[in-house]
Amino acid sequence: MQLEPKEPEFFECGDVLASDRGIIETEMEKQMQIVPRESIKHIALRYGSPSHRPTLEFIVGLALTGVGVYDLGRITTTGKFSRWDIGILTIGLIGASLIYSVARKCHYLYITTASTHFKVRFSPDTSLSEIKVFCAKVERRWEYEMSYENVSGR
Repeated sequence: MQLEPKEPEFFECGDVLASDRGIIETEMEKQMQIVPRESIKHIALRYGSPSHRPTLEFIVGLALTGVGVYDLGRITTTGKFSRWDIGILTIGLIGASLIYSVARKCHYLYITTASTHFKVRFSPDTSLSEIKVFCAKVERRWEYEMSYENVSGR
């Protein structure tokens, strides 16, 4: 009696899992978002900003950073510091974080469903060859319609 090799229940690559439930983005071993398998119409591997609305995030980040920089300038010129300044400087740091998240590019899956789209990002240390092998396995196993758009980023 010879056993046939069994397919694994899921495939994993750089914070992205593909299983019978769908495609799942994880971070620090916690599920961040799931795209149900039944709703997926098309998957595209892309390289760029994984932000959902990069222009809006950049503008909001710029405004918040501007507020923080203005307050920092006021503190240094007047020498006066109040407890409100801690909050305003924190707002400036949040704005800088938004700008950084838009500027940071990585590989991600652009998943189209009937009603919306999702961006599921791979961790930055995952190589393009690992990602392509993962995509080929997922495409073959669950028969997704998959394309590769602008993936030679790094």
